[in-house]
Amino acid sequence: MVFPLGQISFPVTFSDGKHSRTTTVNFMVMPVKSRHDVLIGRETQGELNMVTSTPHSAIGFPTKTGVAIIYAKKEVMSTEELRPTKAAKVSTTEPEKWTSENV
Repeated sequence: MVFPLGQISFPVTFSDGKHSRTTTVNFMVMPVKSRHDVLIGRETQGELNMVTSTPHSAIGFPTKTGVAIIYAKKEVMSTEELRPTKAAKVSTTEPEKWTSENV
């Protein structure tokens, strides 16, 4: 369990260089290491009518001058950390057999 150190609020401008939008965002200050600088919560995403696309590493939201689309930098998406592999699907019709190789 992680407890926040505190909370700060200030105006933030989201921009793709052509279209922008400013809103006040509440940030929770967390005592943890992360490869992300900021995580945008659901409340802020909802206020901005933000649409996220994980496969495209992008967010989009309407502004007064059009739709802004912001893509993540490749440096943010790459890491030297090992990611866990996907778990194998477990068959519900046949019990799993355990051997010394499973341990």
